[in-house]
Amino acid sequence: MMEEHIEESAKDRVEDLFRNNYKSLKIYALRFVRDLDVVEDLVQDTFVELWNRRDYIELDGTVKAYLYKTLYNKCLNHLNSKATTSQSSIENDTFLSHTDGADSQDEVLHVKELQEIIRVHIETLPPQCKRIFLLSRNKDLKNREIAELLGISVKSVEKQITKALFELRTHLYKSGFLLFIIILFILKISY
Repeated sequence: MMEEHIEESAKDRVEDLFRNNYKSLKIYALRFVRDLDVVEDLVQDTFVELWNRRDYIELDGTVKAYLYKTLYNKCLNHLNSKATTSQSSIENDTFLSHTDGADSQDEVLHVKELQEIIRVHIETLPPQCKRIFLLSRNKDLKNREIAELLGISVKSVEKQITKALFELRTHLYKSGFLLFIIILFILKISY
């Protein structure tokens, strides 16, 4: 009888969490994954995971942080799996051209791992920032050309590129690729 009461209480708490957080979690996930159907699935999967782990997680005020972190990881996993199943335009990019003379297979793997981290992180940038950054790096457009193309000021273009590079460097530093940042700077490889 006591076990049924605890189980019912957990069910009620998860339902409350779902009702109170579903919308905000969807908005959060849309920052990373731009497909509403996929986002809805990821949010639902997050709550399913919460339910499956209810015996190990305290369903108190800190569970919200757990939900956001779990959803963030699910978004990144989705972006990673999407990248591995589809032909990525980055495969023909600057990084791979620099792997031709690599001394070892380890170097090639590190470069590919770095490339994937960069690709996934670029996907998380706000749409305008991402677009400007990719026009600058992939299309080799000058800031003035980008500004004219998008109908914005050159200063706005510069700010968006600076923002993208700052976020990318911060992410790479946190991912343990500080050495690669230094190498990229020295070789003046821009992405």
